[in-house]
Amino acid sequence: MWMWSNGTHTTTSTTIPTGAVAWNSNIDASTTSFMYVPTKLGVYNYQCNFHASLGMTGKFTVVNPSNVASVNAPQVVNIFPNPTAGPLHLQFAQSDMPVSVMLTNIIGKVIVNNVYNGMKETELNLNNIPNGIYVISVQQNNVAVKQELIISH
Repeated sequence: MWMWSNGTHTTTSTTIPTGAVAWNSNIDASTTSFMYVPTKLGVYNYQCNFHASLGMTGKFTVVNPSNVASVNAPQVVNIFPNPTAGPLHLQFAQSDMPVSVMLTNIIGKVIVNNVYNGMKETELNLNNIPNGIYVISVQQNNVAVKQELIISH
């Protein structure tokens, strides 16, 4: 995710893995962020078209996860889609227990804080929440799950 701080810029892909989708987005006072979700493994190079000659270039590499240990914690919730452009679906493992759902931004500010009773599933309307990376925390029956959530309208 690219976030605007000042000036007029672009984020524009220059070389990307075969099969990946190229991008070119303005970043300025009217378009303050741009989210790109890579779909292919490999190196993604990008630049600001206005300032590439000044060294405003970058790259990131998408790799397969490795050495990630399996966690045998009980399933509390199924959260989808992620990334989301609007409604977020939550399916709870148990409908007979209260469930606490909290959404915070990356600096820890609470955006949503709800408790659901006797529900198997619900939907959160995130249409008015700005694009960005958030953390959704779900707690039920002394089991807590935290997951990164990307909102991209």
